[in-house]
Amino acid sequence: MHLNSLVRHRLGSMRRGSFLRSFVVAICCALATSTLTFAQTAQGSVQGTVTDQNGAVVVGATIEATNNGTGEKRTVTASDQGSYTLPNLSPGNYTLAVSAPGFSNTTVKEVNVTVSFTLTQDVTLNPAGAEETVTVSARGAETTVNTTDQQLSTLISNEKIIELPLLSRDPNALLLLAPGTVASTSRLGGITVNGQRERNNNFLVDGIDNNDTDVPGIPGGIATPNIDATQEFRVITNNFNAEFGRNTGAVINIATKNGTNEFHGNAYIYYRSDRFAARDFFDKSGFADPLQRRQFGGSIGGPIKKDRTFFFFNYERDDFDQGIQELRVVPTARARQGLFDFGGATGTIDARQGSLNNRFNLPINQNFVNLLNQTIPLPNTGGEGPLPGIFENFRFSTQTNDLQDQYAARVDYRISDKHNLSASFNIFDGTFEFCCETFPGTNDAIIAPQRTYRLSMNLVSNFTSSVINEFRFGGNRARLTFAGPGDAGVPSTLGTAGLAALQASGLSRDADGFGGTNGGLINFGTAGFTNPFAFFDTQFRTTGTTVFGDSLTWVRSSHTFKFGGESRFVYSNGASNFFRQEALNFNLPTGLGFSILRNNGGTNLGFAGQNANVQNFSSFLFGIVNQQTQSQFFNRDSQRTDSDYRGYRQREVDFFFQDTWKVKPNLSLNYGLRYEYKGVPFEVNGQMSNLVSQDPSGVTPAGGFRFELVGKNSGGSSNLYSDDYNNFAPRVGFAYSPDFKEGFISKLTGGPGKTSIRGGYGVFYDRVFGNLFSNSSANPPFQADFFNSPGLDIFLAAEVLDFAKLTQIINASRLVNFTTPPTQETDPLVFDGDFIAPVLFPLPGNNPYQDKFATPYTQTWNFGMQRQFKGDILVEADYVGSKGTNLLRVIDGNLTSVDRVNALTGSDNSVDPFAPTTNFLNGTQNFAFFQAALNLAIGHSTYHAG
Repeated sequence: MHLNSLVRHRLGSMRRGSFLRSFVVAICCALATSTLTFAQTAQGSVQGTVTDQNGAVVVGATIEATNNGTGEKRTVTASDQGSYTLPNLSPGNYTLAVSAPGFSNTTVKEVNVTVSFTLTQDVTLNPAGAEETVTVSARGAETTVNTTDQQLSTLISNEKIIELPLLSRDPNALLLLAPGTVASTSRLGGITVNGQRERNNNFLVDGIDNNDTDVPGIPGGIATPNIDATQEFRVITNNFNAEFGRNTGAVINIATKNGTNEFHGNAYIYYRSDRFAARDFFDKSGFADPLQRRQFGGSIGGPIKKDRTFFFFNYERDDFDQGIQELRVVPTARARQGLFDFGGATGTIDARQGSLNNRFNLPINQNFVNLLNQTIPLPNTGGEGPLPGIFENFRFSTQTNDLQDQYAARVDYRISDKHNLSASFNIFDGTFEFCCETFPGTNDAIIAPQRTYRLSMNLVSNFTSSVINEFRFGGNRARLTFAGPGDAGVPSTLGTAGLAALQASGLSRDADGFGGTNGGLINFGTAGFTNPFAFFDTQFRTTGTTVFGDSLTWVRSSHTFKFGGESRFVYSNGASNFFRQEALNFNLPTGLGFSILRNNGGTNLGFAGQNANVQNFSSFLFGIVNQQTQSQFFNRDSQRTDSDYRGYRQREVDFFFQDTWKVKPNLSLNYGLRYEYKGVPFEVNGQMSNLVSQDPSGVTPAGGFRFELVGKNSGGSSNLYSDDYNNFAPRVGFAYSPDFKEGFISKLTGGPGKTSIRGGYGVFYDRVFGNLFSNSSANPPFQADFFNSPGLDIFLAAEVLDFAKLTQIINASRLVNFTTPPTQETDPLVFDGDFIAPVLFPLPGNNPYQDKFATPYTQTWNFGMQRQFKGDILVEADYVGSKGTNLLRVIDGNLTSVDRVNALTGSDNSVDPFAPTTNFLNGTQNFAFFQAALNLAIGHSTYHAG
């Protein structure tokens, strides 16, 4: 109904308004009619009670709020309980003008409206005839007592963002200031909040999704504005209202800076240099690591048309060249010739042909020795290393070169007294180098060009003083590449040198035409030293989320109703290309249990301690290949392809209703219900499969396990997993503020508005991120894994392992016996024994998913108290608890279903529990926390007027 009213209103304006105004609103209305959802607002609210000097409520008082920066005005009328609510206000500084018949006017200045927070501002009116009263709100933005709801949140104000030292100039570096947040110990470097996983946080900018849908958890999400483009942000850590959802962790909502009626701007430069830094403690060169970081930029904002249209723009460049001390392990010069100086009782083991230590009298491959000398430097740390005399350390200085440009813009347009449109936009464009090159000059670091975008559009419409609608549209997009040698301008000279040495040593090689330059490299090496020939398979992805939405707020008497929802269209296009390069493993097959070297006393050297690495290195020098492997990719027509490129799609829709009921001026009850539907992901070309007929008994079905095409566009009869339609999330909470004005309790609680006792309970659902379901690309018939080990084949077929048989195994494993991996045949059938990965080199296995997939959810509860003291000091103590159900976890899908004792291990367990796995949801989680916080607002000012 409200959209129809909006359309009628705008059609009337089209006949007398500007074309631009009509065009903007028409677009927004068209978008809104496509889906009526969204709620996760970046606005704030003000509520309170208007009373007279005796404490009696004043009915019908008029409250006008004026944004001191933009001149925007909003007017409401106090209810029959004397209460008022001003919802959906842009964060900023406001002035309240309050008037009522029979009373003098009252003005309240410096009312700070902050993102995702409802401020309580009570007003007392004096009788008519008295002078107009002008007061200044005594509430600091960060030390305001929450007397309206149960949410646990922390405001990171603009003052804190600007004044605290931030090396990265990223506001998300301040997330740990919020109680209940802990730095994650994982490689993502994210935060965990009240026991939730780092991947469970929801990052918003101006209320719009800013999350990485594939690899969540990285602080800040896709495109977070820098500190000069950020006004403030709020971290909601527990029991957020029904309007917030998507994840079970924290909600981090950033409000961007906007223009005002006055021009304002700045320019800045930050410079760091090794000239002002101390050297690394372990660097004995006497010089500090090279460091050059130049961060510079500027901002400007102001009016395009006073009181009507405003702009803000920021540009920043970060040019970061950082020197790093790297430590590698390299073979000594004598070790490269086959002379292993153990020292002590072992002495020197001579692995050269003709020596008694060389058990099978194998020749050293001089091509490999030359390759080592060309690409791997000699040790330089004076005998330090894991095995001095054989494997020693090489230390060197290198550097990474990162360059990023950031653009942030925002426009606010007051279409009319009833409609306000704002839009903010970010672009991040940069190239990052993942540390580091393996050795000086190898130039094999991973290069990552990246470009990310974010758009937030917000249309607030005041249909009446008590009915406010907020429509939103926006989204994010990330284009990421992680380029290995041969791609994105990264030379492949190292790969060329390696391939030349392999071919000179007898490797038969035919170009298969798959994978391009990077995919055509051969990944080879052995244990014991740092291997420069373990090349990275180039990966890339373009991911994003498009958001539509709407929410409606209706203030009626002592109730503030709000309902709406959220609709997200999630997409991910890319390729992981795991193991697409052919790999030759020269490690001695220690599982076979025989040595190729002898001690000086004539006994086998064995594999204790570093002896295994010495024998592995000897196997490399002799050119003995343990295994040859490769993952090959196919389309639906069983045609081999260059990569495992997929285009995944996922649709999610949420709806909610909530009510804030002001039971009494000092008691609020919040209750609501949220519904979330997490659509099952599918692949746009139908290239997705899963294990069907999953038998909980684990018994192999007749004819084997069958992987079938699943999901939309596949022609299959089922999805990757079943839909879950019952994700209802109730929320309830209260906030009580004792209002005793005298007596002991008044002194204890500080008087009205100084203390708040709060509590709540809620259910919160999480989502399945892309990095999980994209693993299905390895399922049959889209990926076939080539495995070749002639020596292992002879070993398994042998009845007696005498010296002649061992010699046969060694000869069969020589490099000259290996050719280009032939293209494999694909088959959707997988038999029980096929779930066992190769013993010595587990390849990526099948990735079946549980077909009955319940959405993960967490129940949380909290109870606590806030108390504000003189000097603007806020003390808070809370108990927080949570219980997680159906949490995402990975289990071994390679469980034994028949008697199949493995000959090599003598065990009936899975040889490699990490190979064929299924994503399962039976994890639980229980946490309880006590949190305490102390917030201070310390300042001093002096004012003189004559």
